Amino acid sequence: MDATGHFVPTVRHMPRQIGIELVRGCNFSCQMCPVTTNAHRETDHFQFIELGLLEKLASEIDRWPSIGLIYFFHFGEPLAHPEFRQCLETLARSEVASKAHVIQHTNGSLLRGEKADAILETNVVKRLVFSFDGFGDKASFEMLRGPHFDRVLKNIRDFTTAARTRRPDLHLATASILPRPGELPSVDTPPRDVALRQLHDLFDPLGVAVEPRDMHNYSGNDVLQISGHMPSRVFGGCKWVEADAIYITVNGWAQPCCAVYSQEFRIGNVTESGLGDLLNAEPMRRIRRSLRLDRRGEVPFCSNCELSLGGSLGPSELQALWKKRDDEGMITDAEERQYIFGKVAPTPHRQTRVDLGCGRVKPPGFIGVDRFPLPGVDLVADLDERLPFDDDSVDLIHASHSLEHVRDLSKVIREVYRISKHGAQICIVAPYYQQTLNLANPYHKQAFNEHTPRFWTVSATTPVDPAEYNDPFARPWGLLESDHSVADIDIRCVKMEFFYFPAYRDLQSHVQRHHRQHQLDVCEQIAYHLLVIKHPISEGEFLEMIRRFEPFESANLIARRKLSGSRQPSSLSEDFDSSREDHRAELDQLRSDRDLLQERLASLSQENQKLQHLLDRECTRPLLRTLVLQSGRRVLHLGRLNRDFFAPKNSQRERTIKMFMRFQRRLRGKSA
Repeated sequence: MDATGHFVPTVRHMPRQIGIELVRGCNFSCQMCPVTTNAHRETDHFQFIELGLLEKLASEIDRWPSIGLIYFFHFGEPLAHPEFRQCLETLARSEVASKAHVIQHTNGSLLRGEKADAILETNVVKRLVFSFDGFGDKASFEMLRGPHFDRVLKNIRDFTTAARTRRPDLHLATASILPRPGELPSVDTPPRDVALRQLHDLFDPLGVAVEPRDMHNYSGNDVLQISGHMPSRVFGGCKWVEADAIYITVNGWAQPCCAVYSQEFRIGNVTESGLGDLLNAEPMRRIRRSLRLDRRGEVPFCSNCELSLGGSLGPSELQALWKKRDDEGMITDAEERQYIFGKVAPTPHRQTRVDLGCGRVKPPGFIGVDRFPLPGVDLVADLDERLPFDDDSVDLIHASHSLEHVRDLSKVIREVYRISKHGAQICIVAPYYQQTLNLANPYHKQAFNEHTPRFWTVSATTPVDPAEYNDPFARPWGLLESDHSVADIDIRCVKMEFFYFPAYRDLQSHVQRHHRQHQLDVCEQIAYHLLVIKHPISEGEFLEMIRRFEPFESANLIARRKLSGSRQPSSLSEDFDSSREDHRAELDQLRSDRDLLQERLASLSQENQKLQHLLDRECTRPLLRTLVLQSGRRVLHLGRLNRDFFAPKNSQRERTIKMFMRFQRRLRGKSA
């Protein structure tokens, strides 16, 4: 329960990325690195992770198959660890780590002899990255990293030669900072393409990918000797936090970010808590919330950091990332939803979501409303009364197996319309009316079938297939004014889906439809996806809203669809196209049958004329005269059949064709 007494669901953020610091300390003194800046604060120049702690970490990693990426370094040079091979072997014994993408960074100065052999022989490192900054020349490299250019380059060349034969699967790359003009004092900054060409000339022959990056600003850049320019805008959350990442220092402290050197920025210790507990504990929740709301001042170590999702991603990429996080059920706080999907990455139907009659289970990110104070319920309210939301405040309303219980459905629907924004989405799931259990249930007071949403709009058209709701006495879709009521709401059905009992699940759609509309216990559940229209819009604007429409589907609805075998089109446009193609194929078949019938009629008419001529000239037998007169009457009858040929009566068409065949056989027999 929170401070207001409401139930707060536990959202399990599972670790997906982990960083392990083998060494705190470095044999380089790079001017843009916080290790150099903070070296005087450390009691020991080098601190190393203990193998016992690493073994505990490896065991903890095996608890989380969700971990797909491991950074086997943090701050410091990992190859400086005196038991570097044992560190690699310890990690390799982890089943999860052996399948994960393990990345190791090195400055390359120690990449020789036993250290190099350890990487080549343990096979646990999948990607080795060389920190090689500057413009591809010795002067800029040593300006940034110290007098190590020749030794580092020689070690890299020797290692890549050995790796070609011993570890051809090992991916090799550089992480090369390219300072921008003015960032490197007393050094002329060449054009970026010139610097890249020089780097490629060095590393392309070695099979090493060149990956440039800008001078970045770690948190605490105000004390760095050299730092980059702060971007104009830092917003949209932290990419490390939203990656569900944890970085473990040599002392076991867990940090939510790889960019903060100070161990005071921590959320716990792995010797006391597991990775999952650390990600979901209160310290991490506070940090995550502050960064999502762009309140970086609440997190001192993040206040001057340049790294942000909004600063590194374009608008569409940022929107896709947050939609994915939402689909994973990771954004449950109402204020976070309003800020993220209203300002950071504006997305329809994502801000305020309400589940009416949620019961014990509600979709993640929804405000649960129910008349009983069950776990998961945020607001206790009677759906037959005024809903506790402001006008035009809700983006998406979900009501699954709840509205059939209300006393006055029209009143409830008008309340739903009141609280919904223009363009809001409504998803209603209810028991299909024509089933005996529903009819017998004394708690079900409302009927839901293919006609129910027709009484919520006056719009004459709908994307729903007309065959689903066809009625000879009510052909237009909208029936809101059918009892001369005032059209005070406009809720338009965009999609309608039926869930069938087992005996009918494998039938073709038109056969299912026929049984559903004429029998009991054929369809057990119906789902509507609707759009709220509050402003006058044209038909073209409505079609555009449909084109961009993304139907919300709860986990329960998806599970029921799999169980019932209900077909789910990948998009509404696909459903329209499929329906149109089915009707086109049926029309083509009818036209083909009509052409065949007309050809046979023409042939019979010719034979009738020949026989009539033969009768007039030569034949006086009563039997033949009677036969010809009968054939003439049948030709006239066939003409009348052709006139109504498009009536969908396949049995009549078959009887007509059989009659032609019998008549031809008799005609041939008599003439013989």
